[in-house]
Order: sequence, then structure tokens, then C-alpha cells
Amino acid sequence: MLEYPVPTTATEVKRFIGMCSWYRRFVKDHSTITAPINALLKGRKKGQKINWNEEAQSAFNKIKQSLISAPILATPDFSKPFVIQCDASNVGLGAVLTQKANEKEVVIAFASRTLTDAEKKYSVTEKEALACLFGIDKFRPYVDGVHFTVITDHHSLLWLNNLKNPTGRLARWAMKLSQYDMEIVHRKGSLNLLPVALSRAPIEACVIEINPNCINIQNATEHYSDWKVENGLLYKHTPFNFGFNTNMYQWKLVIPKSQRQNVFKECHDDPKAAHLGIYKTVNRIRELYYWPKLLHDVQKYVRRCKTCAAQKMSSSARPGLMGRPKRVNYPWQYISVDILGPLPRSKNGFCYILVISDYFTKFCLLHPLREAKSASIVTFLEDQVFLVYGAPQVIACDNGVQFISNVFKKLAQDYGVMIHYNANFHPQVNAVERVNRVLETAIRSYLKDIDHRNWDKEIHKIGFALRTAVHESSGFTPTFLNFGRYVPSNGNYYGKLESASELDLTECNRKEYGQEINKLPQLYQEVCDHLAEAYRRNEKSYNLRKRPSDVYHVGDKVWKKNFVLSNKAECFAAKLAPKYILCKVRKVISKLVYELDGPDGRNIGRFHVKDLKPYQ
Repeated sequence: MLEYPVPTTATEVKRFIGMCSWYRRFVKDHSTITAPINALLKGRKKGQKINWNEEAQSAFNKIKQSLISAPILATPDFSKPFVIQCDASNVGLGAVLTQKANEKEVVIAFASRTLTDAEKKYSVTEKEALACLFGIDKFRPYVDGVHFTVITDHHSLLWLNNLKNPTGRLARWAMKLSQYDMEIVHRKGSLNLLPVALSRAPIEACVIEINPNCINIQNATEHYSDWKVENGLLYKHTPFNFGFNTNMYQWKLVIPKSQRQNVFKECHDDPKAAHLGIYKTVNRIRELYYWPKLLHDVQKYVRRCKTCAAQKMSSSARPGLMGRPKRVNYPWQYISVDILGPLPRSKNGFCYILVISDYFTKFCLLHPLREAKSASIVTFLEDQVFLVYGAPQVIACDNGVQFISNVFKKLAQDYGVMIHYNANFHPQVNAVERVNRVLETAIRSYLKDIDHRNWDKEIHKIGFALRTAVHESSGFTPTFLNFGRYVPSNGNYYGKLESASELDLTECNRKEYGQEINKLPQLYQEVCDHLAEAYRRNEKSYNLRKRPSDVYHVGDKVWKKNFVLSNKAECFAAKLAPKYILCKVRKVISKLVYELDGPDGRNIGRFHVKDLKPYQ
């Protein structure tokens, strides 16, 4: 009731005043208090906006306080029958628990809630029946096992009880109501003002907890056979149906709110409870204890347990759907760079392979390296890529020391190239990794003995094979998209000549070839369409068994996977290390990648959302 929303229209004001007027005989100076609110209705039509002011707000707060104060909100008297008044609207449900005291109706508790999207589609009769079910369920601790009255402005429960052969939702409702001893009374909507108002301004209201001291259980055992008091402690009877006698207690100690944290520590945090999950913790607590909404409290506690969050892997589907396709329209506009190795030192002294792949045409370059240093990488990129194929717009690479060095960044800056770094431990975003996979397979195919020092013998021929093979994504060979012609592996492709003097390329032939090669850019749109189709296929496969990722903001705490290695010298095993560490979002790179600060506040780099889980 204290959270009843401020009226904004004349209709809402009338609804609120009507609700308050139902109990005006209990409120001193009711008319005087509500006068500022009534004054807002002058000259206003139904549904018209009102000008809410401070005087009306003061009266609004005062009348609400009066409604929840004695003699309006009273302590329940369990020797007298209870009455539940309920109503439904198109937006919510409302219920009021009342009793007669000195021939006057007094309120024990209020309750209301909004309708879900599915419930809003119910018929009027179903909504009214749902309101009655909501009221009975909300006030069950008061009416369970005793006769009570339900007042409604609709014959919904009578209709439900008399329904023949109910199925589905209606059958469940009928079965749920059959366990109660109640009488249905119809009251006109104009007289059922309080629940009507609550249903049209629904607020998630909590029912007042029953204080065990207010219930004389020992003197009313016929009504509370499942409850007992021993040594000042309250117990609830929860029988077992195992079919044989056991030593398990059937009387569970009822735990007040102030002591529930101690139960959680005993049944979840203690080594004898082992920080087990929600299901096991709930059943461990239920062996000895009871309180209302126990499952909800356990779920909340376990999900917020920092020890569980740090040590347990998530069992839900991996977060993070496939990212957006790259907007690349030209060859060598977007290239990917990576270092494959270390490999066994070859007879030529090579240990690594610098792999460069063009995203648009899938053209790749393979360059063996003796050392994986920034200087040799920068030299090859500048001399053999930038000055041959043109400077790209973007270079994609991982977070290796060669690529985060000042030498590499200076090269990119000099040529106006943007560097896109992958998220840590997420190499699959870089297209060159797929080239690496094929390259490794090809190299293995030509190593015939145990000695692997000849791995570089066929490396350039393998590169030629990759560049002249039709790619599944583009539908063309990388060489054709770059040069506009077939690149033969044998000179006889042009025709066999007896001598070089017979070679005859006329002026006319050169012009014709030049005219044809100018049509090459026309194929680029077709390539873009093929790449888009390949993206859709890959997206469908990639998103299987994955879910949309959680969205984080700067300053949010998150749990990050803990990537550590075992260390025998320090007696440290990666299997026994925490699975997650608590970090903070430093910068949002995209919906899938976040830059994080570690536990010590230092920047630890970028991480993909698949390696994160929310902090609760």
C-alpha cells in the first residue's frame, strides 16, 4: 500500500479515493485529508491528465499511512473466520485479507501483482478466477485448514467448480481449489472497491508475516495439527512416504529470518556441505529445517556465493553469438597476420612461419622466419605486402609481443593502418587461423620420416596450392581475384613453342587483355554476395548451442576465466586453481569483447564474453 503509485489521470484519482472511502469510517478526518486530492478533479473529464501538486502529495502520503495503521491494518485473530476479497483488471490482480472485529471490517493484509503477457490474453472470467487463486495462494498461511469466505465481483469460481471435464490450465485450477474449505460470495464491483483499486494499480506486495507469538498453537491443535511448540521453538510436520521407518526427523525446526544465515553457513559453506549446488543444498536444509520460500532463499544465496562463483564452471550454454560480418569490399583492404610455430629448426635455420591472409580474396603469403621478432615481420610486411599489394585499411592480429611492440605500431601509423587485436584466448576470430589449420595439415602430409627438419622444403609450393585453389567462400581462386587471370603451374598452358623466337604477342592482343581485365571489379560484388552467404551458413552453425551474451557496462564486476599453468617447482596445479577471478570492466570494445582490470586494478587486456560470467 505504501508503494501505491501516484495517480496521473482523473480516473486514477477517483479509483484511489473510492478505495480509501470504503474505510473512511476508520480514518479520522477522512474528508479533510482527501480534500486536496478531490480538488484536482474539478473540471476534469474521465481519463484526463491532472496537475499533481505538493498539497495533494502530502494528502496522498497521509491517507496511505492511515490505511496501514490501526485500526485499519489489524493483527489476525485466528479464532475468527477470514475473508479474502479479490478482483482482476486488464493489467493486474488485487486481493485483501479481512476479518470482522466488533461488527466492523478490518484489513489484515493487502496484496497485488501485475499480469504477465500471457495472462493478459485470458478471458475476463479466467482473469477473475486467477485473481481468486492469487489471493488464496498469497494468504494461504492464514486460511489453510480452516473455513473462509472469498468475495468476488464475478462468479468465476462457481463457474470453475461446476465445469465438466476440465483440461489443461482449468483442470489445474480446479484441483488446486478443491483442497480448501471455502464459501464463495458475490459482491457488486461498485462495492468491491479495495481489491478493484489494487488490481488496477498492481504492486508486488508482500503479505505480513505471521508472528508465531500471535498464534496460540497449543490451544488450537485441531486447526494446526502440523505445527507444535517445544521449549519455545516452533516446529512444522513434514511427513515422508518411503514405505518403511527411517531415522529422519519429520518435525522440522522453523527458522526465523535472523538465523537463516547461520543455516546457510552450516548447510552450504561448511566443508561437510562442500559448497554444493542449489538442489543438494535445499534438500540438506530440508532434512532439519523449514521456513517459507526456502527454495528462493537458497537460490539467491548460492548464486551470490563468491566461492562457488570462483570455483564452478557454468553449465549453461556458452554465451556469445556470432559477431557482425566484416564490411570488406576490395582485395587487401583487410588482412590477417599470425605466426605459426615454433617448429623444429629446419636445415635452412627456420623455426617459424609468418602467415598473411587477405580477407576478401583469401590470398595468402607464407614467409619462413628464423626468429619471431618484430623487425623481420615489419620488414616483410612493408616490402612484400604494403609496397606490392597496397597498404590495407585494417590488420587483424593476436596479442603476441611482436604485434604489440612499438616497431609494429609505428609501421601501422606510418601507413595509416588500423590494428585490430583479438580478444585474449579467442583466436578463432582471426581468419588466418583457418589458413594455419590447412597449412599444418599440408606440411604434415609431406613429412615421411621421424626427422621433421625438412618441414620448410615444400612450403612455397604449398603456398601456391592454397592461392590457386577455388575457395568455398568466394567461389573463385585467390589468384584470379587478384590478377584477373588463371595462374598456371606449367608454361605449356600457353601452348608449346619450339623456340623463343616463335613468341608472338601482337598489339591487338595486349589491348584486348587490358579491356577484359578492367571488368574484374565487376566480380567483386559477386564475391561480396558469396561472402555474405558463407557468413550466414557459418552463423547458423556457430550459434548452435550458444545463447545471447550478457551485456556489461564500464565499472561492472565480472567473473573471468582463470587461465593459469601448473608449476611443479611451486607445487601449484592448474586443476586446483580457481576457475574464475573477479575483475572489473574497464572499457567496452563491443558487445562481445571487453577490456578488463584485474583484481589488483591493472589492465589485463581484452577478453571475449565466452570467458566471462556475471557477478551476482
